[in-house]
Amino acid sequence: MGEDSDLFGLEAQLEVATDPVVRTELLIRLASAWSARDVPRALELAQQAIAEARAAGYTSGEASAYFELAWAHHNLGNQAQALDNFQKALLLYQELRDPKGTADSLRGLGIVHDSLGNYEKAMEYFVENYRLHQSQGDLSGQASTLNSIGIICSKNGQLEEGLAYYRQSCALARQLGERRLIYMTLSNMGIALKNLGRFDEAEAVLREALEQIGALEHLSRGSVLNNLALVYEHQGRAEEAERLHWQSLEHFRLGKQATGEVEARLCLGRLYLRLGRLEEALILLQEALALAQHTAQKPKQSEAQQALAEVYKQRGSLAQALEHLEAAQRLERQVFNENTDRRLKNLQISFQVEQVRREAELERRKNAELAQAYAELKELHEALREADRQKTLLLQELERLSLEDALTGLYNRRYLDGRLAEEFHRARRYQHPLSLAIADVDDFKQINDRFSHAVGDVVLRTVARLLRQACRETDLVARYGGEEFVLLFLEASQEQARNVCEKIRLIVAEYPWHTLHPGLRVTLSIGLSSDLSLESPAHLLAEADRNLYQAKRLGKNRVV
Repeated sequence: MGEDSDLFGLEAQLEVATDPVVRTELLIRLASAWSARDVPRALELAQQAIAEARAAGYTSGEASAYFELAWAHHNLGNQAQALDNFQKALLLYQELRDPKGTADSLRGLGIVHDSLGNYEKAMEYFVENYRLHQSQGDLSGQASTLNSIGIICSKNGQLEEGLAYYRQSCALARQLGERRLIYMTLSNMGIALKNLGRFDEAEAVLREALEQIGALEHLSRGSVLNNLALVYEHQGRAEEAERLHWQSLEHFRLGKQATGEVEARLCLGRLYLRLGRLEEALILLQEALALAQHTAQKPKQSEAQQALAEVYKQRGSLAQALEHLEAAQRLERQVFNENTDRRLKNLQISFQVEQVRREAELERRKNAELAQAYAELKELHEALREADRQKTLLLQELERLSLEDALTGLYNRRYLDGRLAEEFHRARRYQHPLSLAIADVDDFKQINDRFSHAVGDVVLRTVARLLRQACRETDLVARYGGEEFVLLFLEASQEQARNVCEKIRLIVAEYPWHTLHPGLRVTLSIGLSSDLSLESPAHLLAEADRNLYQAKRLGKNRVV
């Protein structure tokens, strides 16, 4: 009620205000107040504030208005506009020599680049933001930025580095008594320790995080409880893990957080599956799938489908198991393709925003003195030359990304589809042999769960390298999605291709995986097809996929 009164009070003041500077300040405060309630309204107020500030020549107000406009665009998902407006705010704050405004704008730019997946660029802004806070002696700003840097490191698989930044952030937060930042960094530390397999340390840190979180902060408690439950699972404490997962689910329900609720149901379902409580697992996994479908969470839909396939397999319902497994694979391929497209789009957005920024800067300075203008034109000439070089590099990067899988360096699904169609029709026309195999890492989900996703990524990269080494230069090796790889053997009969597949299977099975992690063992199941009488390349893939499933059904680590 108090916040509503403040809003009404500000609106009333704006109606009677005539001074443009006062009106600008009121509009900025209103934009900030509405940002958590009605983002389109906040955007409208920020745009009005910019117009008022420009008319009054009020540069400080213009900078603040651009800053609020940038957040509004970010919250609406308009990341190109968010980057553009944060950049405008940054330039104005730098001109005004305003360290706080400059630091806030740098942090905003880092957050937007993080949301776009441009982690390297995000890290640059966060580091610059941290140095500025450091030069100003702003310990609170330093603590918050160290946590952001830790998150970027963790997202890039640098868990130890991320852990070090979380610890620095937490130490500063304790010194300042900032409870919210304390439990945020403790939660991040616990997740990193869990993923590193240091479960006793993870338990202690996550328990402390729970002590710091307020009773009504449902989303934070739900997340920490879920991660603590996963730690208990790794420690073999199934009953305690079950209890915490249910508590986590309840907090996500109270917080109306669908993503967390789906995750809690998935975790419970998988726990019951491991414990052999199949009927309970089935109910929870079906509920998780339905909620994930309702909220369009495709990766979680895929996880639910995979777990349901295992439930039905253990119940002996192989037809239903196959149906869910195929649905999971379709979803995984959709997510992989969508992520690739998103990365390309993000690179394009970053480049376009940089071009807009240069144009805006040129417009702002066009009325400078002649000598200044000449210097700026010379600078612009160099900048355009650099932009052209960057554009060439960007186009090369876009071309590479469109053909290459980021994790393994192999060709991706998009490239495979084109080449497969070409080679299939060429082989049929000239009556040359052609064979195709789909290789799948056995029990990869268990590898991720037991040894961490970081180890899982190393396994995929190592398998990719072994596949390349075992195949001829003329053969095509591609990542099909998830833990699946496709091998296209040109001018190779079924017998020749089968010999190579058996060789690959043995190489992977006998590889010293224990050097990556004690207890790690990796095998491949491979489905092979050489039937060019099939209707299309898609049918050739489908037959290989069916043979792969047969290899899995017969006990895995084999070629069918």
